[in-house]
Amino acid sequence: MVMKLQSNRFAVCNSLALLLVLFISGPAKAENEYYELEDVTVTAERREEDPQEVPMSITVHTGEELNASGVESTLDLPLRTPGFLFSTNAVLGQPYIRGVGSDFVSIGSESTVAIYKDGVYQSRAMGALADFFDVERVEVVKGPQGTLYGRNATGGTVNIISRTPEPDLSMEADLIYGNYNKLRIQGMVNAPLVDDRVFLRLSGLSSDRDGFIRVVNLGTRTDDEDLRAGRAQLRILASEEVEVLVSADYMKEKGSRGLGAKVNSNLPAPQIDLFGGINPGDPREVYNTFKDRNDLYEIGDSLKITWDSGLFSLMSLTAYHETDLNLLIDIDHTDVDYSSSAPNENSKAVTQEFQFTSNDKGPLEWLAGVYYLHEKSAQELDFSLTPYAVRLNTFARNRTNAYAVYGQASYFLTDKWRATAGLRYGYEDKHHVIHNGAAGTLYKDASKGWGAWMPKFGLDFFATEDILAYVSATRGFKSGGFNSAGSGEQFNPEFIWSYEAGLKSSVPGGRLQWNASAFYYDYKDLQVQSFSNDAPGLFLLENAAQAEVKGLETDLRAFLLPDLDMEIGVALLDARFTEYATPDPDALDPTANQDLSGNLLPKAPELTSNVMLRYAYPLMGHGDLIMQGDWRYQSEVFFNQFNAHGVNQKGFHILNARLEFEAAGGDWRLALWGKNLTSALYRQNVIRNTQFIGSLDFWGAQRTFGFQAAYLY
Repeated sequence: MVMKLQSNRFAVCNSLALLLVLFISGPAKAENEYYELEDVTVTAERREEDPQEVPMSITVHTGEELNASGVESTLDLPLRTPGFLFSTNAVLGQPYIRGVGSDFVSIGSESTVAIYKDGVYQSRAMGALADFFDVERVEVVKGPQGTLYGRNATGGTVNIISRTPEPDLSMEADLIYGNYNKLRIQGMVNAPLVDDRVFLRLSGLSSDRDGFIRVVNLGTRTDDEDLRAGRAQLRILASEEVEVLVSADYMKEKGSRGLGAKVNSNLPAPQIDLFGGINPGDPREVYNTFKDRNDLYEIGDSLKITWDSGLFSLMSLTAYHETDLNLLIDIDHTDVDYSSSAPNENSKAVTQEFQFTSNDKGPLEWLAGVYYLHEKSAQELDFSLTPYAVRLNTFARNRTNAYAVYGQASYFLTDKWRATAGLRYGYEDKHHVIHNGAAGTLYKDASKGWGAWMPKFGLDFFATEDILAYVSATRGFKSGGFNSAGSGEQFNPEFIWSYEAGLKSSVPGGRLQWNASAFYYDYKDLQVQSFSNDAPGLFLLENAAQAEVKGLETDLRAFLLPDLDMEIGVALLDARFTEYATPDPDALDPTANQDLSGNLLPKAPELTSNVMLRYAYPLMGHGDLIMQGDWRYQSEVFFNQFNAHGVNQKGFHILNARLEFEAAGGDWRLALWGKNLTSALYRQNVIRNTQFIGSLDFWGAQRTFGFQAAYLY
């Protein structure tokens, strides 16, 4: 019934979109009476293309669009991306696309949505929570991307593309100040070192904010931000055929961002009640026995060489990425010294990719490549239950080698019909070791390898130059691995077959774009987070379920008037377990299996929608006064497989607004901004273990507001 109601809403939205298409594409307007939508290229299929000619569902945002909407990191991306949800557990990013994602991410496992920064895969969950600065665009590619991206892109990919060095001298400075003493400063310098040959680009970010959560007994705040990041790029045009791009970046974060979890005072918390811990009813207040701490350090280096032979191009991308994380967490957030954790993790990864791409603009386009990843990770889980004098101290090490070979070709059968076929074979092996304590009892020393074929088939119909219809089938693969806590049980890969049909259309003249898609997923051997019997509060990953995912999506971008543009997105989703039985620790019999068939997948809202309106009022040649509003709605979502009351978030709205003056020529601008203007109080994540400390609620950002000043040279 719910899906039927949502489908009716979807039909209404599509009908309105069609009417708008007819309205705008009606009688010809005078020249320049309407603006054109900005031209954007994407690399979702590993070559530069017009997104309206790519037969898959993509949401792309330019850096300017992200800035205008107040989107500062991947955590904010859902504001402009229907069907996308992003939550955190401490500083670990947890992206979900169309209900497909994973909460459990450790050194023995990876995310289900692949994050790429400038073509480099971010294997650790810390890399998923990425702050944006000096960004060209961000692409959210929906659906399994096994053929071209390989392992761990079961839900899709998020591609973050930085701006690269250019031939001309330029500089930018951007300052944001707001409540909670928010101070965010960005800067960029681009300079030619050798005319028409060598260019350098330096960019940096400094971001500070007081915490959203008040620690009552300590008189401090938690969930604060203290971040520094930088990037240096050197671009060399060695010849007309050869281009070299050298890049180095770093990020250092302190403070306690993401550590403001709050025990739900409305649900059972027997251990906290037993020892009399104070748990305020206000979700923005906690009691701590010490200050939470988050120390995260990341560095990355890459070398990209492109050679154009005329017939084809060869790209080599060599990269190194290292992360180091140290946390100190008061888990129960009461005034009783009950439970605490001090986990740390270090990871070093090297990747190498060679890719061949056709240059011929004839009926056949192809690409092929090979890929290699080598990663070593170490993790310590230090967990204490002070009243019981219990301390769990587990050390784990993991080594991963992943190899892949892939290819894809598209051929125009006629001037209107195009067929696509692709195939990837990937193999990986993991070696995992777990010790209990520094001296340690050896829990697990195991190795395992997995291989998988990931095909893709597609058929496209170009009805006109501006209308593309497509159907596709593709297979996704998520790595197997080992649990890095407890006794280190192994879990196997999960697989997904995706079937999608879509339509992409544009009005001649570039005033409007309207896209729609329908999809069905057959999801096998799901890796599901379950409770561990090894120790209280621990979770493990196991292959325990089958699922079915189906949905509809549509998005519309248009200039309604010469100075008024609009963006609308709607995603309907029905993602449910079809086979799944597991014990519920909160049931009357916590050992008996519960049949969860028919339950919604975690973090799979049935409806997400967004609207953006932007009006630019010309000021008689002195510049423009720009007004913009962003609205997002998300329906009810559950945070675990049991669909339990209290481990959910009811539907809520987010409203952002911005008033900006942009000087003529666009070299400087001033703006007033506000985010979450209605002060919506919403959970972005919940971790439930009521037999231990209860349910931990991770709350979304409060209402924030301030001003922005930027200068461009």
